[in-house]
Amino acid sequence: MSLGVPVVDYSLERFPDGMVDRFEWSGSEPLEFGVLDPETENSAHQLNVMIAEWIERLALSQHGQHELFMPDHTYVCLHDVEMIDDVAAEKHEVGFFAEPAGAMLFTRDPTITLYSWRTSQQGFGVLWSCVGFRCQPISEEREEEIYRLVIASAARDAS
Repeated sequence: MSLGVPVVDYSLERFPDGMVDRFEWSGSEPLEFGVLDPETENSAHQLNVMIAEWIERLALSQHGQHELFMPDHTYVCLHDVEMIDDVAAEKHEVGFFAEPAGAMLFTRDPTITLYSWRTSQQGFGVLWSCVGFRCQPISEEREEEIYRLVIASAARDAS
């Protein structure tokens, strides 16, 4: 990836059909609210939270290898918190490198980077969050394969 090939961000958040379209804004027209099944919406939210928590646990482990998610790669982590007044911007990133386990110097960019970013305000809670991965451009099929592998890895590690 370091030879000028661009990387692309892909979301690991999934929402029930219609949820993204639920808020429609058309100029001066009022917002229109769609109706979603609360159970479906809650299930999607719980899945998104499970993914974020898994990435955050990995990011706090510093480095290693994951037996299910890219087992032939070594991961290196970043965890950073920036406070501005009562607002915290927290970043968890896990880069998976093709170098063998135990390598001390990485000369190339990671094959894939998982990330969970969150901004929260003390006394209020989460203002914004984002969960995804970044890599070289891939097909929709490969994006879905990675999503399924993340779900399987997060579910296995949560139990």
